Amino acid sequence: MATITINEHWRIQSETLCWKLQEIYINKKGETDYYTRGYFGSLANALRALPEHAMRRSDAESIAELREEMNALSTAISVALAPMITLNLNGLSAGDDLK
Repeated sequence: MATITINEHWRIQSETLCWKLQEIYINKKGETDYYTRGYFGSLANALRALPEHAMRRSDAESIAELREEMNALSTAISVALAPMITLNLNGLSAGDDLK
């Protein structure tokens, strides 16, 4: 099972037939726990859903604050996926079909 930690609030975890978008939180016992916000057939779909879920859970009080949070989330996604992108693109040339 693969786990991609995006930031201190979100992670994506694989299962045999799907990807789970999970919110990270501290439970009543003071332990880190995970609440599954959605199940997706592909990693790409889970990544597309993440900003919407993050916006809905945001405490931002202005568009500017929300924009800052979304920019930080975008950066966190890029950093979390960088090893995968390097692995997937290693050895490909410009003319290769990426579908």
